[in-house]
Amino acid sequence: MEELQLRKTVGGYKRDDVKAYIEALVKKYEDLLTEAREEQEAAKAELEAACAENAKLFEKVRMLEEDRDSVSRAVISAQREAENILAEAREKGDAIVASAEAEAKEVSEKADRIRGDIRSMRVGAAAALRNYEAALGAMLSDDGIDEE
Repeated sequence: MEELQLRKTVGGYKRDDVKAYIEALVKKYEDLLTEAREEQEAAKAELEAACAENAKLFEKVRMLEEDRDSVSRAVISAQREAENILAEAREKGDAIVASAEAEAKEVSEKADRIRGDIRSMRVGAAAALRNYEAALGAMLSDDGIDEE
């Protein structure tokens, strides 16, 4: 604030100078008060904006947490489902393998029986041929035809 020169008079200072000085002080304090109020209003507006932004961010965090929880539940559910599918696939695979092994054993046993039947048929056919030859030889010797 500019320095005011207070002029002296009899019994003190000049009344107009003191009045002007007081008015200048009042004006200065009113200006400072107005400036402080404006700064306070600006700070209040900034605070309200920050509070609104903070509320938006808290809501966003809450939604992200809900999404995270939802995704976590979905992942856990998918893991369980995958485990169930794998267990079911193993069971079906084991059943298929057991069935294939049983069928292979059955086919092998059937092949063994067929091989045995073929051996028996060969032995029977060889014996039948020998009997046939013997009978034919006997027939020919009875007729007087020599074997050559």
